[in-house]
Amino acid sequence: MEEIQGVERFLNDRDLIDRNFSHIHFSHGLIEDKLIDSTVINYAVFEDVTFKKSVFDICFMEKARFINCRFLEVRMTHSLVAGSLFQDCLFEDCDLISVNFNGITAKNTSWVSSDLYYSRFISARLDNVLIDDCNLKRVDFSHSERSNMNFKSSNVQDAYLDSREVRE
Repeated sequence: MEEIQGVERFLNDRDLIDRNFSHIHFSHGLIEDKLIDSTVINYAVFEDVTFKKSVFDICFMEKARFINCRFLEVRMTHSLVAGSLFQDCLFEDCDLISVNFNGITAKNTSWVSSDLYYSRFISARLDNVLIDDCNLKRVDFSHSERSNMNFKSSNVQDAYLDSREVRE
């Protein structure tokens, strides 16, 4: 796997396949129409970034920080974002298939009109989260701590929810 330093290469290459961008910091920008495949982006920080019409396949984004980010029409499959922070983020019209969100912290974050098939939020901390009009087929929220969470117009019938919701 190619080790790459800095965000310039991350932004300039259209296809990012089998690369390592761990520990990058990027703020106030747009990442659009990229293919990001088998790439490591662990411990990265993204602030005020919009990800638009990009594909993340088998990516490793553990312990990353996404602050005030937007994911618009993004496809993410078999990726690992475990232990990451999502604060004031929006996922809209996304296909998030079999994504490992285990142990994430999500605050003031929304998933809207998105498919989350087979994704896992095991042991996640979800505070002031909206999941609006999303497909939650076989999504696993077991052992997650949920405070002020709203599943508006989402079918939770096929999701796994346990009774750990925190009520204030």
